[in-house]
Amino acid sequence: MFVGRDVCELPVMAALDRRNDARYYLAVELSIRLPWFVVNTVVLSDKQRYLQSMCCAWERDVADLCVTTDTRHVVSIQQMAPVDEPPGSWAIRHIAKVWRALRPDGTEEVVLQDNAGTEFSGAFGAAPSGDLSNRQLLFSLELAPKKPAAKRRSDMASPNAQAPVLHRTVDPMSKLTADRLGHLLGGLDADAVIALESRGQLFSVIVDGRRLYPAFQASPTLPRTAIADVLAVLKTYEASVDPHDFFASLCADLDLLSPIEVLLGGLLRARAVHEDVPQVLAASVDQRIRLVVAAAEAHAAALFAS
Repeated sequence: MFVGRDVCELPVMAALDRRNDARYYLAVELSIRLPWFVVNTVVLSDKQRYLQSMCCAWERDVADLCVTTDTRHVVSIQQMAPVDEPPGSWAIRHIAKVWRALRPDGTEEVVLQDNAGTEFSGAFGAAPSGDLSNRQLLFSLELAPKKPAAKRRSDMASPNAQAPVLHRTVDPMSKLTADRLGHLLGGLDADAVIALESRGQLFSVIVDGRRLYPAFQASPTLPRTAIADVLAVLKTYEASVDPHDFFASLCADLDLLSPIEVLLGGLLRARAVHEDVPQVLAASVDQRIRLVVAAAEAHAAALFAS
């Protein structure tokens, strides 16, 4: 609780409030100035995702929270440590990795590494034991790549405006029959294409009563798991989300690239673009898939909430 200089004149703030039958904390009192942790997790509940932050006193509780489940995964961890200047302040130490390990006597030790590469064990920052074995990585912070210093547009490398997509006679945004798409996928028949769709690895659209498949799904530069990863996210939120609308539309979360351009690593048509686009298109395959999956989560969540 908080108190003022004159507790007779100022009301005491209740730490636990109750409104509309919901109870939640307005304030948390720290009775002793010792280091503690904030563990930030993404939680999936009833087709909605939200951020939940947990305050932990002990590193073993941090380790327990780092165990990923179907409904929760950790996205960042900070340690709050008391400092003398300014008086009564706290310093933030970002945690990059968390392990469980075994000491020679068989007991467990939690090892943490900050974003400067320093390893420590325990809330007080002691060095880890020297003879640890069986390290199990529980958490690794994935940082977005640092953006380079701003450049004049005239000095920037042009993004690849002609990404190798399909045969030059095939428009990647065109829609093909199952037979035609199967041919581009390496000689599959229509039944094989339909089977891939039933397993969530491809998708189709209905045009004038016909089931057709966007051609970009057969691109040799498209990461093989990308379509399935995105479709899984979209279906998590709402079965009626149109995947073609997501893949083909310019996305604010992707610097006004379309998700399929990010996955292919090149523009589908030459145009003026944001100065960060070359860096996005030049990122690794895994990074580009993560960017598109995150954009799919935001897109589907916004539709689900509306």
